[in-house]
Amino acid sequence: MNVKGGPDRRFKNNPWLRIMLYGSIKFTTRTGLNMQWYCSRPASTRQLSHAISFYAAPPEVPLRA
Repeated sequence: MNVKGGPDRRFKNNPWLRIMLYGSIKFTTRTGLNMQWYCSRPASTRQLSHAISFYAAPPEVPLRA
């Protein structure tokens, strides 16, 4: 808008953009790492999060005696 309240003619041909949905994964550690990744496919972030969680704390496997 202009100072007088009218439309700003410089931006009359701007295209409308769709609202996008992003997924995010946040990594933090006790030593100070603070990282956040964004992905344009939210399902991919869920899959990556599960995979990282699995390798960070793998399930207990009983040892054969």
